[in-house]
Amino acid sequence: LSCSSSGGGSGGGGGGSALGTGFVYVANSGSGSNTISMFRVAPDTGVLGSAGAPVAAGTQPQRLVLDITGQFAFTANGGSGNLSGYLIDLSGALLSLGPAIAVGTAPKPPTFDPLNRYLFVPNSGSDSLSVFTFNASSGGLIEVAGSPGSPFPTGDNPQSASVDAQGRFVWVNNLTAGTVSMFFVNAGGVLTAAPGSPLPTGAAPQRVTFRQYAKLFAFVANAGSGTVSVYEVNQTNGGVVGPAPGSPFFAGTTPSAVTIDPSGQFALVANTGSDNISV
Repeated sequence: LSCSSSGGGSGGGGGGSALGTGFVYVANSGSGSNTISMFRVAPDTGVLGSAGAPVAAGTQPQRLVLDITGQFAFTANGGSGNLSGYLIDLSGALLSLGPAIAVGTAPKPPTFDPLNRYLFVPNSGSDSLSVFTFNASSGGLIEVAGSPGSPFPTGDNPQSASVDAQGRFVWVNNLTAGTVSMFFVNAGGVLTAAPGSPLPTGAAPQRVTFRQYAKLFAFVANAGSGTVSVYEVNQTNGGVVGPAPGSPFFAGTTPSAVTIDPSGQFALVANTGSDNISV
C-alpha cells in the first residue's frame, strides 16, 4: 500500500489534481494478478474511488515507492527480478515508463535517497544492492557503472536500504546473516563499504532508522532477539563509532520497526509478536 498527495506529475512536471485529493496504490501480487490498483481519496470523507483499471506490473510486485516529488513510482517485482516504473498523471493514474528494468533475484521494495538522486534496490535472493541514478525530469534510471559497480554485495538475505537525511550513507539489513551492510555514497552513486561492515546486530534485523541529533544515530529492531540496537554513526565514513550506552535495549516479542517522534525524544517500537508498542 502506497499513498500520494495531490499534484501528480505530468510530462512537464507541473500541475495538480483537485485540491486536497490524494491517491492510494495497492500492489496485487497474488497468483494471476500481478497488477497495481489505483484509487482516489475523497478529501472530506477519505472514501476511496477508482482512479482507473489496474495497471500491469511484473511477477509478484512489491509495495510501490514514490520519488521525492511524487511524480514517479516504482515497484520491485520479486518473482521476475525487475523494476516497473510509472509516471503519475494528474488524475492519479499510473502510466508505464517503458519496459521493466532488470535487477537481482527476489528484489525488495526500493528506496530513494532524500536528494532524489539515486534509487537503491535490495536483492534478497542474490545478496546484493542494485543502485541506479535517477533522472527526476524523465523518471529514467541508469544503473551505476564502475569497478566495482552495481550491484554491490551485501550479507545474506538483504531486506531494505536506509539512507541518512543528507544522502551520505546507506545501511542494508541482512535478515538471515544478522548483520547490517554499511556503505558510503560516492559521487555518481558508487558505493564504498564502510569500515566495520558488515556490522553484527541481533537476530533477524529489520529496517534501519536514522536520526540526526548533534550526532547521527542508527536504530535497528532485532526481530529474532526481542531487542533494539542503537549505534552512533561515524559521519565521515558511514561506519560505526560504537553502540549507544545500554544498547541493545529490550523490546517486546518480534520487534519489527522503530519510529522516532518528531521531537526526537522518543523511540517507538512496533512488536508484531506481542501486539504492542515499546517506548
